[in-house]
Amino acid sequence: MKCTRRISNGKQSPTLLCGLAALWSNLLMSGSTIKPRALRSLLDAVLRTDSDLNAFCLDYFPVTYRQFSAGMDRSAKYTLLLDKNDAPDVLNALRDAYPIEVGKNSHLLSDGGSGAASGSAGVGPTQASARIYERHELYDALCKLLQSQFDSILFRLNVPMAHTAPGQVPLASRAAELVRLLEQEGPQGLLRLAAAIKQVAPLTLP
Repeated sequence: MKCTRRISNGKQSPTLLCGLAALWSNLLMSGSTIKPRALRSLLDAVLRTDSDLNAFCLDYFPVTYRQFSAGMDRSAKYTLLLDKNDAPDVLNALRDAYPIEVGKNSHLLSDGGSGAASGSAGVGPTQASARIYERHELYDALCKLLQSQFDSILFRLNVPMAHTAPGQVPLASRAAELVRLLEQEGPQGLLRLAAAIKQVAPLTLP
């Protein structure tokens, strides 16, 4: 396995990239199941634009790329990619193409695709609020926010843009949508949401 790869500033960091290579080799060889939802989140975090996704598939999975059709959205492309290819192969290709970005977002695999990078502005499982709030309490708190504060919470929670309504939609609708999205993660999702709200607007929750 190659341990050097050119990174964005034109320099090479063999030590860093060897470490990332070892990390992903251990993951792929550990027998751990890669959850499709987590891998989708990682793809979303690394392949920021549709052009990035298309180029990645063209380079590493050309047979799948040729099945993309005009007007196919990212979700459909992810479904096709993961249906036609094994998850470990997709993950290994992503690590090969974007070693630094994958390393920065590796937490998305370990926490099921719902966490945020350690040391960043994100809200990880260990930062969750100790108190469990009811869904209506979180909804009410979100409805009190400014649009800019709401967008900050989306960023901290690393919610893919494709999963959220645009800013023109009334805040009440966006708040309800976000609560429902985080509920899909179980209790941990609402804990993360509460922690994010307290970071952005601490007075909105008791």
